[in-house]
Amino acid sequence: KKWQNFAAATAASATKAILERYVQTDKVRERLVEETSPQRHWIVPFGRNKDFLGRESILAQVLERIPPGVDEDDCQRTAIEGLGGVGKTQIALEAAFRVRDEHQDCSVFWVPVVDATSFENAYREIGRQLKVKGIDEDKADVRLLVKTALSHERAGSWLLIVDNADDVELLFGDTEPMALCDYLPFSRKGSILFTTRNHEAVVRLDIPERNVIITAEMSRAEAVELLQRNLKGN
Repeated sequence: KKWQNFAAATAASATKAILERYVQTDKVRERLVEETSPQRHWIVPFGRNKDFLGRESILAQVLERIPPGVDEDDCQRTAIEGLGGVGKTQIALEAAFRVRDEHQDCSVFWVPVVDATSFENAYREIGRQLKVKGIDEDKADVRLLVKTALSHERAGSWLLIVDNADDVELLFGDTEPMALCDYLPFSRKGSILFTTRNHEAVVRLDIPERNVIITAEMSRAEAVELLQRNLKGN
């Protein structure tokens, strides 16, 4: 009788230990999944343009090239090039919303290059959303911290839109320790879309010709349609 009680107690103890081990393993696995699954982010400082119309052929070309993963061996670079006022930013903005809608695991970040300050402020906001350690410290190299974070695989898939990349001196100049272009991240899960009116910038950013989308003014039909829509709205 005593032997049977001892055996039963030993078996129960062993079973309990095994179960606890599996439960702990499952908890560790769940925690690792939570830590390693990248969170999706959306940092675009504009609302969607409800009056966006036309440009579907250009937009189709953009959307064919910019989703992360189109080129599994590289961080693809694409440019929308055209004169000022032809709608490059609006095309990029609509592309951002469509990528958000069609690629549920893709973060979208918007960085204006009006000057060095606008670039850094946008990077700081990205760093805050990514919870980059030290991003708000007084002497933090914000640009380098964000570049490093986005270049890491755990950042997941992302689209970085660099708007108004026109000033070659600002992008490639040597007035600072590193030119702004040197702070662009590289990840095989990433994609960078530039808008620019400067073909020299496109060349120096090493964007393949097949990924340069030339944008002209609206066609007459598109302009008439936009006018009619605005008249109806009023």
